Amino acid sequence: MLELKDICVSFRSERQDKLFGTSRDQVLFDVSLQVEKGSCLGILGETGSGKSTVGRVLCGLLKPDSGQVLLDGEEIYRNRQGRKNLQKKISIVFQDYTCLLYTSPSPRDGLLS
Repeated sequence: MLELKDICVSFRSERQDKLFGTSRDQVLFDVSLQVEKGSCLGILGETGSGKSTVGRVLCGLLKPDSGQVLLDGEEIYRNRQGRKNLQKKISIVFQDYTCLLYTSPSPRDGLLS
């Protein structure tokens, strides 16, 4: 099982008060989910809702600021071997932006039309 527990992610803010400022914008707040072995996960949401960020955390490309990413009960960001084990066990299908299902900016608008 692949599991996210209380994941928080922030990025350096583009608008800094000082030349070398350190303010950050939090983009994920306490996200938790479980993906059972053999199941398929699709992530849908509006632009800017954090889909890509969750995907990067799930596949081992982005270490969260806090929280845990567990694969079969073991933390994948504890060491390099954890990420290697993850990469052996999951497959990722990236979005093909040339074949979008919806022509509107938000999936909700596409479903309502």
